[in-house]
Amino acid sequence: MTREASIQERDQVTRTVCPMIVCLGNHCSVKARVRDGRLVRIEPIERGRICGRGLAWPERVYDPKRPLYPMRRIGERGEGRFERISWDEALAVIAEKVNAARAKYGSRSIGFIGAGGGAAGGSRLATLLEGTVISSLGAIGDSPVGTARVTGMSPARGTCLAPGGNDMEDTEENSKLMVIWGNNVAETEQRQMRYFLRAKERGAKLVVVDPVYNVTASKADQWIPVRVGTDAALILSMIWVIHTEEMGDLEFMKNYTQSPFLVRKDDGRFLRESDIAAGGSPDKFVIWDSVSGSPRAADAPGVNPSLMGSYSVAGVEAAPTYQVLIDEARQYTPEAAAEITGVNADTIRQLAI
Repeated sequence: MTREASIQERDQVTRTVCPMIVCLGNHCSVKARVRDGRLVRIEPIERGRICGRGLAWPERVYDPKRPLYPMRRIGERGEGRFERISWDEALAVIAEKVNAARAKYGSRSIGFIGAGGGAAGGSRLATLLEGTVISSLGAIGDSPVGTARVTGMSPARGTCLAPGGNDMEDTEENSKLMVIWGNNVAETEQRQMRYFLRAKERGAKLVVVDPVYNVTASKADQWIPVRVGTDAALILSMIWVIHTEEMGDLEFMKNYTQSPFLVRKDDGRFLRESDIAAGGSPDKFVIWDSVSGSPRAADAPGVNPSLMGSYSVAGVEAAPTYQVLIDEARQYTPEAAAEITGVNADTIRQLAI
């Protein structure tokens, strides 16, 4: 046995999961090798593959510039002068400033940027405070916390160890059309790109929507260069096409999305059971039941939620979320969106259907 092998034999090896949330909902199962109480290496379990970010965890953990305690700036911005403060003091200062900003400018004035390898904490806090999540994902809510409900157990247990396996394997095996939107997967998520390429070999088509002709776009069957900052107009136009062509899966939207939840027209919030009934729950959303012709809790048995319409509920004007979405999308016909996005109207229709 070599000296290195002898040393490794004494290492403590723990199976764990890479916490990176950038990998399209897939988290690598890894082995963490600890020697004398110090993380020395990350090794892949996932079919021998892991990206450079995952391999770099020891460097991230022990980087001499990594902040380990709350630090408060004591000099001018850019001077790099900070002092260490206690966690209690840091929390008190942050809470004071957040409350002051909320009182003066409203909750949406508070912006949260995830950092440190994960955005779950910031996203959850933003949701509780009704703040704004500043993210390249454009996400609103705390999906990293509830991600297992959306993408399965892979983020919690590691993709290859999760029940049902890897959702990217479903992409490889079952997709006929794949759309990569504003994500240069080939250069930033190499482990995932192989699934798209294998699906292409099987006959699936790949469309890339991105202002930049990057490496991922070079592998696509179709590249759609959208004008920077106009993605929302393109998406809303596609929604309008899908709606007018009656291509939406209405039953799925009724049963598995927030599409039927009633939205108050006065403040844009979801209508709650407590808004319309004494003793009602503030945690229950309200839908308009087409069977009884009345407002009901979304989880009430036997209801058939309406997706469209406008209703007066206990003196509050409200409409289903899907109706609100369609009202917004109505102005983005393919022709109107083409002027905004630079994408041909026929291309928008083709992408939608």
